[in-house]
Amino acid sequence: MKKGFTLLEILIVIAIFLIMLTIAFSFPEKKESKDIVFQLLNEARINSLAGFQDSSWGVKVTEKKVVLFKGESYEERNINFDEEYHINSNQEGEFIFEKITGFTEPGEILDVYINKFGLISFTEKDGTARENIDSRRVLVYYDRIIDDNEKIILNDEEFLIKDYFKNDNISLKHEDLLIETLKFNNPNTVFFIKRDRRIHQDPLTIFLEGDQNYIIEYSQEGETNYQSLFVEKIKWE
Repeated sequence: MKKGFTLLEILIVIAIFLIMLTIAFSFPEKKESKDIVFQLLNEARINSLAGFQDSSWGVKVTEKKVVLFKGESYEERNINFDEEYHINSNQEGEFIFEKITGFTEPGEILDVYINKFGLISFTEKDGTARENIDSRRVLVYYDRIIDDNEKIILNDEEFLIKDYFKNDNISLKHEDLLIETLKFNNPNTVFFIKRDRRIHQDPLTIFLEGDQNYIIEYSQEGETNYQSLFVEKIKWE
């Protein structure tokens, strides 16, 4: 007559229980393929906007996997930065987000829509949908080396660049005007300028000391013809 469990039997039961518990907590919450693609597209865009690793970022989708990668294309990517996930897809595609602007070629993959400004959604949207949203931020590409002893001139006011240097970039705030560089002499300079027409309805010319051409010019109505970071044609709110 068996009186109870042996120590070995008890240890085996405990071991099986622990293994099952480990398995239960080892698998993350199951996500649909389109959710994974959506998440990685957003990560690629954020990395590109931030200029992370001084590179563009992209996403490659195949029938069996999706890969977040660093580089101008999947073929020329740096494989050391790959993030790969297995999915079930009947579509293939590749999306590259431009460094700093986040712009990309519009398209659709697994019911995830990407417009030319890099905006990602589960709902198809016209590429001009952003024309009335946040048109006050402007990117200006500047194609010469700038000396930090030069001055930024706002109409007749002068500001010495080296006095407004922060983390190897310009950060100049004057009243409600913000002038920053997203990259300074690397190899060229990208100016980020924020000026709200609702506050500033007067002309303004921004240029560097010694230059014949201005960086950006605002009209009497506070508008500019420069391409915005978010839209192709300026339309003020």
